[in-house]
Amino acid sequence: MSIRRARASLIIRRPDIALNMDFYSTRQSASAPSAAVSLSAALRQGLAADGGLYLPASWPRFEAPAAGVTPTLADVADRLIGPFAAGDALAPWLGD
Repeated sequence: MSIRRARASLIIRRPDIALNMDFYSTRQSASAPSAAVSLSAALRQGLAADGGLYLPASWPRFEAPAAGVTPTLADVADRLIGPFAAGDALAPWLGD
């Protein structure tokens, strides 16, 4: 398998990405939909209005890359950050 083909398969085998990733304050329940903010809002605000930290509503699962494949730093960053930016205005800025 060529490096180019292995690299492409690494990108295609990204974890299932939700339509939107919501973030909640550690001081509020994730079941309170009014408390949800986007990644952009969480980054912009820093701390939640109630003083809590923002955490994602769910944690994505990742597969290890195929044996012998050495992904670039950009590929690793895209795989790790992509699910958290799903449905956010920052999502188009990821990847190539």
